[in-house]
Amino acid sequence: RLRTRDATEFSPAFVAKWGDMLGRMHKLAKTYQPTARSLELEPEPQLNSAASGAATTAADRIAVRPSHLDDMVRPLTVDFDRVFPGHSALRAKLDAAFAWADALPKTPDTYGYTHSDFHVGNFFFDPSAAAKAADTAFGCGAITLFDFDDCGPNHFANDIALVAYYMIWWQYSHVSKPQEFLDAFLR
Repeated sequence: RLRTRDATEFSPAFVAKWGDMLGRMHKLAKTYQPTARSLELEPEPQLNSAASGAATTAADRIAVRPSHLDDMVRPLTVDFDRVFPGHSALRAKLDAAFAWADALPKTPDTYGYTHSDFHVGNFFFDPSAAAKAADTAFGCGAITLFDFDDCGPNHFANDIALVAYYMIWWQYSHVSKPQEFLDAFLR
C-alpha cells in the first residue's frame, strides 16, 4: 500500500500508470469467458441467489449473476418505506436512479467484469529503483492489485467513478486539482 495518504505521492506518471492498469483490465474483461470451474470458485455464493438452482452451464451462470447493484444496493430498498416513512420523494429519486442504471447499455465495450474497489488501499506500490527501471512505460514503479472480493459484472465506468470517488471526495479530499488527477488517470 502507499505509505501515506499524502496527495503529493500521486505524480502524474503514477496516476497514469494506475489508470492504464485499470484500462488493461477492462480490455481483458471484454473477451473474458469464465469456465465452469471458475464459477464454482465464486466467493460468497449466498449473495448470488439468482445464480443458484436453475443455471446449469458456465454461460448460463454468468448470464444470471447479478451485478453489485442487484447484489448489494437494491436489497436495501426492500424495507425502504418502513425504515424511512414519509420520504416518498427520496424513494421516487431512488427508483428513478435504478431505472436510469437499468437502461444503460450492456455491451462488451461498456460492461463486463470489474474490480469494483480499485482504491489505494487495495494495491501495493513499489517505487524502488529496480521497479522504476522495469517500468518502461511510466518510470514510476510497480503496482500489485489485490482484494478481488468485490469483482463482478458492472459497467466499466463504475470502476473509474469509484477511483474518482475515493480520490477526490472520500479519503483524499485535499486533492486540490481533481481535473488534473482525472486527466492523468484517463490518459
